[in-house]
Amino acid sequence: MITGGGSSHCPTCTCRKKALIINGDDDRFSELPDHLLRSILSLLDSKLAVQTCALSPRWRSVWKGVPALNLDTKSFNDTDEFDQFVSEFISRRHDSAPIHEISIEKDTNRDGRRIEYDINESCGELFAYAASHGIRRLRAVEVLVDGFSYYVYDQGFLPLAPGFRMLTTLHLQRTKLFCPEPLVEPFSGFPNLRDLTLKDCYWANDEWDGEDRDICLRICGNQLLNLRIEGSDDDVSMVEIFAPNLESFVSYETYQSPDFGEFDLPSLDRVYVGFRAYGFTDGRDYRFATHLVNLLRRLHRASTLVLNYDTVEVLVRYPSLLVVLSPFTQLRILILETEPFDVSHMKSFFFGNPKNKGNKSTKFKDSSLVSCNDPIKGE
Repeated sequence: MITGGGSSHCPTCTCRKKALIINGDDDRFSELPDHLLRSILSLLDSKLAVQTCALSPRWRSVWKGVPALNLDTKSFNDTDEFDQFVSEFISRRHDSAPIHEISIEKDTNRDGRRIEYDINESCGELFAYAASHGIRRLRAVEVLVDGFSYYVYDQGFLPLAPGFRMLTTLHLQRTKLFCPEPLVEPFSGFPNLRDLTLKDCYWANDEWDGEDRDICLRICGNQLLNLRIEGSDDDVSMVEIFAPNLESFVSYETYQSPDFGEFDLPSLDRVYVGFRAYGFTDGRDYRFATHLVNLLRRLHRASTLVLNYDTVEVLVRYPSLLVVLSPFTQLRILILETEPFDVSHMKSFFFGNPKNKGNKSTKFKDSSLVSCNDPIKGE
């Protein structure tokens, strides 16, 4: 039991009288089949989902087959409570039921204070369980600091663990990942990965003892369709992408942008490039601009390209970098998140390739009309 006072069937109810006792005459939810009830509970915080066992005998075991686990650390008071919930959840649910989705978010507690406790051991236990129960989607926000990466590398998880071979969606945000060597290729062990998001992640190795290392991040995925990289680690000096089926790419970087090496993206269609330039500084802005142009050249197969305001500002500041043969052979639509202005000097870079035939257009849009998750939403 995680907390006392609850039913023996519910590992989290602190007080049974707090539960809503459903009147059988008005209880239409209980008439739904189990698979629909499990789908509904999959949308809730897992602590709340488990507490539905106190509603009535009909609900007593529904949560045990829910295929999703949604955990937010602000729902727990400390490490012990979190650890016990995870342990009870795993031990009491139906072992034959799959776990298709895990979402773990480390944020603030109910009083608004930051939760700093370590939940890595529980996360490791949870990963091992999910790996044997067909996990397909994993989302982690400022958590799994070592749990995910050490489970990946120390346990030989990458690329051999069969459970995670079914993973199709991976979202990591503000997450520290273990880097075994300067060339890191962390996702090649996910052969069915289709959607990958890396937001403000960083790489580390305790054995480096604070040494500055130039890390090359290589992303490979034969099934990868959508890739979003936002805010690269300062130590990542090079990014390479090999994804023959990638259709959508979102790059949202800062002035600490890495350089971009080899890209193999023959199926690329939609691209959003949204740099965040906090201000130009002598000696760094030109280098930043060259990295930006280098990235654009790597994305030459895109048919729709969206550039945010700061990206356009950088290109306007250094027009000499665009006085080359256009690398774009299939570009049809260029969307600029800025007020209309003279972009004639940019058109040759984006539309000047003789191989790029057909209708072509440049459009201006307010940034609110363009979603970073879907580069051409609102089109």
